[in-house]
Amino acid sequence: MNDNLMNSGIHEKRMKYQSFVRAFAFLMLIALMTSIFVCTHVYGAGWTTTEIVSTESTEGSSNPSLGVGPDGTVHIAWEDWTNFDDSAVDKNIFYKRFVPGTGWTTTEVVSTESTRWPEDPSLAVGPDGTVHIAWERINSPVGSTDYDIFYKRFVPGTGWTTTELVSPESTGAWSFKPSLAVGPDGTVHIAWEEGVDIMYRRFVPGTGWTATEVVSTESTDNSFEPSLAVDPDGTVHIAWADSTRYTGPKTTPHIFYKKYVPGTGWTTTEVVSTESNWTSSNPSLAVGSDGTVHIAWQDLWGAKLEILYKRFVPGTGWTTTEVVSTESKEACREPSLAVGPDGTVHIAWQEDIETTDLLSDVDIWYRRFVPGTGWSTTEIISTESFSDSECPSLGVGPDGTVHIAWHDWTNIGGWANNDVDIFYKSLDMSAVTNGEEEKPAESEPTETEPTESAEAPLITTEIVIIAAVIVVAVIGIVSYWMLRKRK
Repeated sequence: MNDNLMNSGIHEKRMKYQSFVRAFAFLMLIALMTSIFVCTHVYGAGWTTTEIVSTESTEGSSNPSLGVGPDGTVHIAWEDWTNFDDSAVDKNIFYKRFVPGTGWTTTEVVSTESTRWPEDPSLAVGPDGTVHIAWERINSPVGSTDYDIFYKRFVPGTGWTTTELVSPESTGAWSFKPSLAVGPDGTVHIAWEEGVDIMYRRFVPGTGWTATEVVSTESTDNSFEPSLAVDPDGTVHIAWADSTRYTGPKTTPHIFYKKYVPGTGWTTTEVVSTESNWTSSNPSLAVGSDGTVHIAWQDLWGAKLEILYKRFVPGTGWTTTEVVSTESKEACREPSLAVGPDGTVHIAWQEDIETTDLLSDVDIWYRRFVPGTGWSTTEIISTESFSDSECPSLGVGPDGTVHIAWHDWTNIGGWANNDVDIFYKSLDMSAVTNGEEEKPAESEPTETEPTESAEAPLITTEIVIIAAVIVVAVIGIVSYWMLRKRK
């Protein structure tokens, strides 16, 4: 009997030892994989500390739209559930700006005349600094759900104009997803999806609104998600997703493109996503100072959603499609593209990712294309966030500074209130050398909570991970030695 008890005790010790070895091996594997991930990805080097824009909001803030003025002022509009100044019982369009050398202004309610569900703002800044905002909202009696497009502008030194209805010719079809841009002469251009088509209208200073036009005239199926930009000559460029089987065998949505040349009219529709075989959607279009058209979109490319990119060079034509999210392992969505004054192409997007805190969430990623150099390394921008970061909106200032806003579910106590807020970050391109950021020893970003004025900590994410691996290894070795000694 004593022998049986002894054998039972030995067996129990062996089982505990084997369980410990398995658990230790599992922890070491996780730590090793995390270390490899950290060492092979750039975590927002050169970027400022994350700032919370929606500091006056007490409810959910989402879907930001960012623009930069000719003086470098950053303007952000977003939709918000907060009942700010008794503005409404549902959503409203909020606005805030950052003035260099002064800071953030107080939040303002833009949709003051709106009473029902203002959403999806689109913001742009004119050459004179006027801020233009378009959005969608219900424009019918209570009980109806008819959406229309509305518009308002802020004139420096004067203030906000009265809200205007942009889609008065709409006859019952819902009007969604406005995309707004301002031409070099101050003309305001707005495109939106209405029913199964892409519509367009412009406001000419001193003249007024033109009649609504149908852009997707060659389409025979659903046209949606327009993205509009204006080049230095005043030519209007529009990209959108379309289910029409326009060319080739593909039956899932393509990215279509068209432009309006003043004095000539609209060109014929072109298919941009010619190399794609699956669903293409969410285009983001911008035009460089040389007239080059740049388009990014999300595409089911192979086994997962990727961010793709293509450009049209005047006098040459379309380039071959490129995959931007080459270092990504999970689904990539919602690209936002902007072009700097030097022709550098900047793209941000959201991506599901297994983060260094071992919690799966959504992060904001970024990459740029430098003419004559090529693509930079992919960077994670939402480094201080530990929850879902979504819907990036990117803009570039006249000095080349990159600005990004997004909405974020990270709870940071007094500001976040357990809901979603608007976050912001910028990159000073003067700190960039040969396509890579200079990395001062005392300004490396870490996985810390966002603050409005916190200094960058000295301990980097890489150091924390390596230290964790060492600690786990030491604990494992000591525990193993103690177990062996007891045997």
